[in-house]
Amino acid sequence: MSNGGEVNAYAKHNVLLGTWDFGTLGRSAWIDQSVLGPPIGSDPNNRYIYQHETSTDADGQPLLASFQTGYFAMDEADVLTFVDQVWPDMKWGYYGGVQNATVDITFYVADYPGQTPKTFGPYPVTQNTTFISPRFRGRLVSIGLSSNDVGSFWRIGNIRYRLKADGKF
Repeated sequence: MSNGGEVNAYAKHNVLLGTWDFGTLGRSAWIDQSVLGPPIGSDPNNRYIYQHETSTDADGQPLLASFQTGYFAMDEADVLTFVDQVWPDMKWGYYGGVQNATVDITFYVADYPGQTPKTFGPYPVTQNTTFISPRFRGRLVSIGLSSNDVGSFWRIGNIRYRLKADGKF
């Protein structure tokens, strides 16, 4: 992509997973390594130089983090599943640091591929949250996680569910 002759797009490759990602980011010059360490890029609009990947925030503002899983079946193909409790399993901060992250969990539930999902949430969870009660019923589930708080860091662990079969098609 181009914006008046300046490059404003990126492509990146995750060497561990073998996956590619792309997007837009206004930078007119870029270097992935420097004597200062992390990547450095310059913004053609305000003529600032930015050092990337140095903190959990975006220049003093919250770093908006989000992702959504693909759909997965909670039981056999023809069985509906009822979920009434979910136990979040997360790392809520850096090791030895403040454990203050707040993560919003949203569940997208459908019975068939391609069907418009029903949305349950978002449910804000913290380190003190023992479980949440979304109470949904369906065959396919996708989970969205997001956060927008300043100074926090989190990682997803093994989310567990209290569920039971709830009929067949």
